Amino acid sequence: MTVAVTGATGYVGRFIVKKLIAEGMPVRAWRRPSSDLRGLPADKIEWIDGDLASPDAAAALVEGADMLVHAALDHVAGRYRRGEGDDLAANLRTNVGGGLALLATARKAGVKRAVVLSSRAVFGAEAVGPLSDDAPVSPDTHYGAAKAALEAFARSFAREGWPVAALRATGIYGVVAPVEKSKWFSLVQRALKGEAIEARAGTEVHGDDVAEAVWRLLTAEPETVAGRAFNCSDIVISTRDIVGAVQKIADVSGPLPAAAPAPTGQMRCDALKALGVRFGGWQRFEATIEELVSAAR
Repeated sequence: MTVAVTGATGYVGRFIVKKLIAEGMPVRAWRRPSSDLRGLPADKIEWIDGDLASPDAAAALVEGADMLVHAALDHVAGRYRRGEGDDLAANLRTNVGGGLALLATARKAGVKRAVVLSSRAVFGAEAVGPLSDDAPVSPDTHYGAAKAALEAFARSFAREGWPVAALRATGIYGVVAPVEKSKWFSLVQRALKGEAIEARAGTEVHGDDVAEAVWRLLTAEPETVAGRAFNCSDIVISTRDIVGAVQKIADVSGPLPAAAPAPTGQMRCDALKALGVRFGGWQRFEATIEELVSAAR
């Protein structure tokens, strides 16, 4: 039972691939010549050269696969929101057009289940929470609009009898290899040096929890997930929380960032919890900071 994965070499994809392999699933994934495969169990992944811009690569990826996880995103390096660069139309042709073509190819190839990675950005920055899984979307960025479009196609495919689900993740953190690619790694380095850090706060979820959610959506009864978008968020984390944890773990001192206001549009995750997903909360956050401190030292 092969799972085809796009975006496997990206930050989020690494957590997803790790989970699928731990569950004993054969994984087939795209890679580019420039892809960084460090930290990935390359001997346990069937690699296909390609990306969203290649119809032939899409056909090769899904041929004979039973499930598809679409987590790829073409964007300016290091940026998601406003990551479309100078050519919005080309970016949308790749991410929306290429994503839709991939889904259509997968369905035609006989793939039984699919999960599309979406984003909290579909609600827009001004949304006021708590936001349920069924709250109306109102994207205010091109990134959010592209994700909302793929969610809409998940619903339309489900109406035609093909169980596609969307996973709407917020900010994602966690340690990956190489460790310098981990979220907050440079922030932890600065905190260890006692540098002043600006005050910010956002909703976050650990990559392992995202991967668990993907697995639950792939293995749930099809009628319980088909065409639905599932919120995936855990706790509000501020730079004050991060710096405070670093100082406690490493026994160092320095200025604490000011308290930052929590985001107003926080997502509820009732549907994922009903499927059995249990988020790591503060315990997982603290364990992650401990790993980052150890690596940064």
